[in-house]
Amino acid sequence: MYHHVMLCFDASTRTASTLYAWQANMSSQPTITTLLNSLHTHLQTQTQLLPTLHAQLGLPPTALADELSSLQKALTRCVEDQISSRKKQVHELEERCENLESECHRYSAALGPSAKGLEITATETRREPVLPRRYDQLAELQEKLRQVSSSFLHHDTG
Repeated sequence: MYHHVMLCFDASTRTASTLYAWQANMSSQPTITTLLNSLHTHLQTQTQLLPTLHAQLGLPPTALADELSSLQKALTRCVEDQISSRKKQVHELEERCENLESECHRYSAALGPSAKGLEITATETRREPVLPRRYDQLAELQEKLRQVSSSFLHHDTG
């Protein structure tokens, strides 16, 4: 059994809180559905404790609504931060692929017919939807083009 823990930092109170996103057997993979179901159960169980705790602390009736609103904002912020992080990763990898693709096009243009015969072109790598694989394909193509260019230059000067 394992726990996936999301750590959220609340800047206003300078405290960190943990949110157990899901519990699952090692054999089962977490899914969006299992995450949502476990969050629902966890949040329902935990937030039902708040009215009693507020009453014991003598907090005003508005404090519960304020605290629930704060919880909603913190949870929303945690999810949005995670999505933003992934979007940034995708954007950075897309840029790296575009840079390699441009470099491959420059090599191909400089080599002209000498670049023909390579089994894949930079443009064809765009068909690969998985960015790390596309990057690897482009890096491999770039290296092959570099080698052809190098041997072409050595052959030309030799």
